[in-house]
Amino acid sequence: HATNDACGDTATLTIAVADGHIADVKFASQACAGGIAACSAATQWAQGKTLAEVASLSASAVSELLGGLPDAKLGCAEMAAEALRAAVANAT
Repeated sequence: HATNDACGDTATLTIAVADGHIADVKFASQACAGGIAACSAATQWAQGKTLAEVASLSASAVSELLGGLPDAKLGCAEMAAEALRAAVANAT
């Protein structure tokens, strides 16, 4: 679970792991379009990756997955990355 401190949006990502790789990933979010897009991009990127790869996902990488975000929306990318890292932490 993660919260965008700038606006109060929230996101929770859940993962299923098989053989050390992300077999399935889902998200639930109460967020603006930027937050939903960031969570969607992070979940698509994470599919099939190792836990170590996913644990290192940064907000700037999420922003790059979306082709870049305006400065005002960088908190959306941080929220998505933080929620994914939390899901990995909960899975280990």
